[in-house]
Amino acid sequence: DYDLAFSKSLSQGTSILSIIFVHNASSRGTLPAPLLTLSPEWTKSLSIPNETDYLSNIPLLETQAKDSGFINAYPDRDGILRTAPILLRMDSSVYGSLGLQAARYFLKEKTARLIAPSYGKRPVLEGIALGEQLIPTNQSGQALIPFQGPPYSFPYISALNLLEGRVAKEAIANKLVFIGSTASALGDLHATPVSPVFPGIEIQASIALGIVNNFFPFKPAWGLGASLITMIGLGLLCTFLFPFLGPLPLLALALGIPFVMIFVSRWLWQDQALVISVFFPILLSTLLFVLNIVYGSLFSTKQRQELHAMFGQYVPPAYLDEMLEHKKVFNVDGENKELTVLFADIFGFTTLSSKMDAPEVKHVLNHYFTPMTEIIFKQHGTIDKYIGDMIMAFWGAPIDDPEHAAHAVSAALGMQKHLLILNREFVSVGKPPIRLGIGINTGIMNIGDMGSIFRKAYTVIGDAVNLASRIESLTRYYPVDTLVGPNTWEKTKHLFLYEKLDKVRVKGRLLPCDIYIPLCHIEEATPEMKSRAERHNQAVEAYLAKRWDEAEGLFQKLKGEDPLMEHPYQIYLERIAAFRATPPTPDWDGTYIMTSK
Repeated sequence: DYDLAFSKSLSQGTSILSIIFVHNASSRGTLPAPLLTLSPEWTKSLSIPNETDYLSNIPLLETQAKDSGFINAYPDRDGILRTAPILLRMDSSVYGSLGLQAARYFLKEKTARLIAPSYGKRPVLEGIALGEQLIPTNQSGQALIPFQGPPYSFPYISALNLLEGRVAKEAIANKLVFIGSTASALGDLHATPVSPVFPGIEIQASIALGIVNNFFPFKPAWGLGASLITMIGLGLLCTFLFPFLGPLPLLALALGIPFVMIFVSRWLWQDQALVISVFFPILLSTLLFVLNIVYGSLFSTKQRQELHAMFGQYVPPAYLDEMLEHKKVFNVDGENKELTVLFADIFGFTTLSSKMDAPEVKHVLNHYFTPMTEIIFKQHGTIDKYIGDMIMAFWGAPIDDPEHAAHAVSAALGMQKHLLILNREFVSVGKPPIRLGIGINTGIMNIGDMGSIFRKAYTVIGDAVNLASRIESLTRYYPVDTLVGPNTWEKTKHLFLYEKLDKVRVKGRLLPCDIYIPLCHIEEATPEMKSRAERHNQAVEAYLAKRWDEAEGLFQKLKGEDPLMEHPYQIYLERIAAFRATPPTPDWDGTYIMTSK
């Protein structure tokens, strides 16, 4: 009689048998004593599922075991088993799961009580207490399964080895042992979050170990609210932050948010035994990332097309990319702002071009315009227009440039330097060399799209622009290569080595202005260049102070040192001779009045 032998074996230890509750089937076997009995009020109010039928053990076995626990497990709608019932009832009798009962006897806790505080007039189940230990559940008596890891995370012992005496006693003595099957053909396998094939016996073992170790993660009542607040906060943060980030920072943040959320979720699970869903916050941040990438791509393409339509003929493609990176709305509406403008014109090009046919003139201009424009672009300049052989460019728009004056002077020096290379090329093919006069001025200008309804141009106008044009024309009078106005000199005098050329009043202006020759970047100046520039400036100051003898002596010496400045120094010597014959008026401030453009 194996049933009798089995019942005697059960009576010798603390054994818990399993039962199962079923629906629409005849009950079989003997139910054990309930874990708890509910009061009539709680029987009506609590949401613990009420079962109708059961399959239990035969009386011979049930009476010899210490107790029994059910092994029911219900997967979620997606077929994944995440929770398991800890409590079920038949009318007012409450029964515990196999894992709960096994842990209760292992911990020697004889009593159990429900934790069901009243909210309003209705009690709501929040868990079950074994002594001082609380096992949190939802209102239906279900708890999250505290998985210890993938399948076979627990130590396994073969039943055959145990029966044949090949297992040491220490392997099972004073241990909580679950006896069950893991073979696939027996069907006690479930799909779980940690594995698609998970032995059912380990589900009950996981529940028991969670109780023994007092580690039972649960979803708090405020968990849904916390997830909702996280979604709102994260959504607002991403909504306002993502549009201002470039692709790489946006990607880094999009990858970092899920990492942080998962890290926090894991910390809450392991250290605080709390389960807060981060799926929807992560999903929201990912969707916002995708939307920003798609919108950014479409908006960037549209913005590039608009910028190209407005500024494509004035600025290089790289400059358009820089404009796209600025979080600023660019337009061609007129505005007043401080800019620096440059005029560059070839000396005597009309006479020079008369000696060439049209294709040759075109070839020379194209060969000249291309590198000069490239230099201007490299110095963040904007091409205003080409007028014959003249280039007009400005700095400080459409992108703001605090160093617009310095960039303009650097461009002028670069253009004059590259002209030497061009002239060698021209001479090598039998064409005459050219000389370039550049005038630069800084001041308040009006910038915008100007013209008629038939044709418009993005350009600058104003008195400061006119002065730059007049300064450029002075390069022919002296003649010198490059001249800058007083505002440009004031903003860049610490960056470049200058020689003050003169104090003039150009045609069309009432106020005089000083004009300066930029020689080189200050760090490129040799001691000889600095010494000559200092003596040059002393000579000009002596002239303006009417110290004729001192000025004449200095100009005579300088004239022999620098052949390129021979003509300007000759102009000063002729003025000094004229002033000696006819002294200037007492209120003369050194200004030379230009009578032509």
